[in-house]
Amino acid sequence: MQLGCVWTVGKIVSIGLSGALTYFDVADDCSALDRPTGVMFGHSRPIQRVSYSTSSDQLITVSYDGLMVRWNLATGLAEPFRGKEAHTTTIVGVVTCGDRVATVGIDDRLVMSSLSKGEYEQSLKLASQPRGLYLSSTKDLALAVCLKHLYLFSLAPEASLSPLVSLEIPPEATAGCFAPCGSLVAVGMMNGLIDVFLTDGGKCLKHVADVNAKMSGECTAMAFSPDATYLVVGDAERYLRLFKVEGVGSGCPSLTQVNEWRSHAARVTCVAWAPDGNHFASGSLDCSIIVFKPTASSKICEVRNAHPANMVTALVWKSDNELISTGHDACVRSWKFH
Repeated sequence: MQLGCVWTVGKIVSIGLSGALTYFDVADDCSALDRPTGVMFGHSRPIQRVSYSTSSDQLITVSYDGLMVRWNLATGLAEPFRGKEAHTTTIVGVVTCGDRVATVGIDDRLVMSSLSKGEYEQSLKLASQPRGLYLSSTKDLALAVCLKHLYLFSLAPEASLSPLVSLEIPPEATAGCFAPCGSLVAVGMMNGLIDVFLTDGGKCLKHVADVNAKMSGECTAMAFSPDATYLVVGDAERYLRLFKVEGVGSGCPSLTQVNEWRSHAARVTCVAWAPDGNHFASGSLDCSIIVFKPTASSKICEVRNAHPANMVTALVWKSDNELISTGHDACVRSWKFH
């Protein structure tokens, strides 16, 4: 269904109910239209999460209405994924590994898709509502954090959709992350506690007792540094805390707080490390993006109103100085830091 159109110099552009823009090349004396020259897709609802495929240089974004699109970063054009296994409501997590794209939504399903085909392929029902999906890039493993369960999945090309490991946990898990080495995961709780689990390369989820790491409020975002030396955690009380990770090799990991910031004016919504591990960025309900160094006592860079009047929902680094952000304004924005 088409909702409206505009005739500008040399083109007619029509907008559909899905938000797609269909455009035609026309002459000033045009009396009939040929086939559309092209169709431009994007999001018309708040974007929830983002993932970047280094192998194909494509961006994958998911939104509140269950739409997932892949972006060609060279042209800036997007194409929606298609298929019968699409999510029926909000998607809350997306990761990509090679040609496989995994997503989880509040329809309590994990969906596996093909990046090259742009198609939803398989889905699996989960036992409780997902809160997020996190990748261990070097081990082809994904962690699904649900309200009452944790799941480990393999994203290897021929791997089954069945979970490698599932574990029932106390309710109210709110965030998580996977160490790049694939041997350690962290899970944040509504009460601010941070739980740590050993995975043995995807063979188990063994809870580590007496970690004694805690935030001031609900854990809202967390991420390991690329070398798993640090864990940064954001919470609903505006705090960002940096923990030193030690003892992973001995099987007795510990978290020691080494830094703390409270630079945002509202709850932290997302964090992401640059590939070199020298700095990380955080986004917030206050619409801003702030960049920090682990060893610095204050922020090194701030972008206010990064998504004007809308919260920043997700961050991903394309390179050591190029950051991509998404927001509730349904926009994807790219930033370069010098």
